[in-house]
Amino acid sequence: MSTIADGPSAVTAAAVAAPAGRRRVLLTTATVLATAALAAYCLLLVVPNVLGFQRYVLTGGSMEPTLHRGSLVFDKVAPVEDLAVGDVITYVPPGASRPLSHRITSVTHDDKNGLVFTSKGDANDAADPWKFTLDDQVQAKVVFTVPWAGYPLWVLGSPLSRLLLIGGPAMAIAIITGRRLWRQAGELVAAEAQDLYPAPAEDERLPVAS
Repeated sequence: MSTIADGPSAVTAAAVAAPAGRRRVLLTTATVLATAALAAYCLLLVVPNVLGFQRYVLTGGSMEPTLHRGSLVFDKVAPVEDLAVGDVITYVPPGASRPLSHRITSVTHDDKNGLVFTSKGDANDAADPWKFTLDDQVQAKVVFTVPWAGYPLWVLGSPLSRLLLIGGPAMAIAIITGRRLWRQAGELVAAEAQDLYPAPAEDERLPVAS
């Protein structure tokens, strides 16, 4: 035979169960959203590569507001002879070692060097102080960007982040293991103390005067 609980105890149980149920729903929703966001980001990194795009992280602000700092920039190669004023290309400036995404401001031709380009960042007041040529027959040209989506790759690419990714889990494991060993050592000491100094039996205890 079953009974139905009523009174204060039933009200208390319902009050406790309701927040717990809401927490489970919120946790499940957050987990689903986080998983979906991670899957979408992975697709963003993989699919354009499969389609032949080159991927860069924009670390400077010289192309604001057209290209935001921290954006993912996706380029596709185009024939150098097809490049025109207004195109944004990703190239390595003369004397530099890192690529730069700037807008072409002029294209000229001379008999010695062929096509000669100048460029400028949209946020800069003046054009870049160099002229350059492109050695290859094709050049990476910006096709589309995803604003601020490059920050995770930017952060993960820093030496400090790599150190934390490697050292953080190792430190956490060391702390957890140390706490476990400390607790086990304490339990062992307590057991040995109990063996050396057992508690007196009930009939062996002296009466306390009152």
